[in-house]
Amino acid sequence: MPKKTNAKPQREMTKRQLSHWQRESRLQRFIIIGGIVLVIAVLAIVGTGVYVNKLRPYQAVAVKVDGASYNLDYYIDLLAFMGVVNGNPQYIPYFTSYAVQMIEQDYFYVREAAKQYGITISDDEVKNEIKTEGLSSNQAIIDAIRSKLLVTKLQDYYDKNIIPASADGKTVQAMFLESQAQVNDIKTRLDKGEKFSDVAAQLSLEKTSKGKNGDFGWVPQGVLTSIIGNTSDTVLEDKVFSKDITSNTLTQLEDKDLSKNIGYWLLEITDAPVTNPTSTPAPTISTTPQVHLLAMLLGSEQQAQEIKVKLDAGGTGNDFVTLAKQYSSYTNAATDGGDLGLKSKGSMPAAVDKVIFPDDASKALVNNKVSSPILDSTQTTNGGFWILQTSDIQNKEVTGDNRTTLVNNQVQDWQTKVWSDNKDSAQNLLTPDQTQFATQQAQSRVSK
Repeated sequence: MPKKTNAKPQREMTKRQLSHWQRESRLQRFIIIGGIVLVIAVLAIVGTGVYVNKLRPYQAVAVKVDGASYNLDYYIDLLAFMGVVNGNPQYIPYFTSYAVQMIEQDYFYVREAAKQYGITISDDEVKNEIKTEGLSSNQAIIDAIRSKLLVTKLQDYYDKNIIPASADGKTVQAMFLESQAQVNDIKTRLDKGEKFSDVAAQLSLEKTSKGKNGDFGWVPQGVLTSIIGNTSDTVLEDKVFSKDITSNTLTQLEDKDLSKNIGYWLLEITDAPVTNPTSTPAPTISTTPQVHLLAMLLGSEQQAQEIKVKLDAGGTGNDFVTLAKQYSSYTNAATDGGDLGLKSKGSMPAAVDKVIFPDDASKALVNNKVSSPILDSTQTTNGGFWILQTSDIQNKEVTGDNRTTLVNNQVQDWQTKVWSDNKDSAQNLLTPDQTQFATQQAQSRVSK
């Protein structure tokens, strides 16, 4: 006999109930799918806004180098790194162009050093250096440190393989003076027994020769230009190692390009109307004394005296504007002819103010009369004369600063050639707005 169960028979859905249930299921699915779509749409809109406003600017390509692209975020990181290295984020605006050069040039230096000399920098070397210097790590910093370590290895390569152990050189004494008249005076003093070192320490206008009391010591060829801080100015170097120089004899030569911290003003206060459109116009009402000033800045007292003679003599070509355009070193003299328009006290260097606005008004410069030359050691002018004397050629071991200078010169020459050969493959895509944005962001990153 079959076992009896208590299970209730299943109730079958009617067609009407089944249809109703199917409609409800479809509606629920539509609601769920619609909700998902709506959430995705909202997230997409928010994400697009974040990307457009926050992320996309950083992804813009800033620099391209031989097919490699560096975005704005990388550039900002490099600027921030420079701010850290120099200890002050306020300096970052001064590095905007240099950072681009680093990106462009370091790429080629790393590549060419590996090609030409087999010199590479491992990732571990970079990591250790970053750790030693206590830096954070991002790709811009990694690349900058790699470049730094590369220079060190290049220096070591040139030191061991290129720079000779010994070389021919000369012992050199030299001082830099402002004019031929001063040269003549110094030669007389030296002929009377004054020491070269004493005069150089007192009067040389080139800072290294002044600091060394005129004594450069023994130097091999290729060092002097670096010592005086202008590798493009070879006037002194060429003379020292020329065949026509006589050893242990005072020699002079002109150097038109070397700068010096001295200048001489010629000034004239004129009552002529102000016609120079670049000058500052007079205010409608002013309680500040003003003068219409003509000024030229010259490189030596001798030159200033010679031009004053011409101005006092007058005649064709001897007017202030014409001579200032030809000889003055002051800003915009080539176009404004030294006509500075109306000037008030404090708008010119102190040496000028003392003449045109003296404490004793009775000593003020007379109108329409050119001043005597006025010395101003706060100004920079170019040109002067070397007095020097050298020993005979001596072959000595190249050590110390001389060796370091020759090594660094070799590295710089190599870098110059690498860049010259490859610079056409680099492209700076930064706009002024991007540069300003990058500067602000870099300063913010340093400050965090």
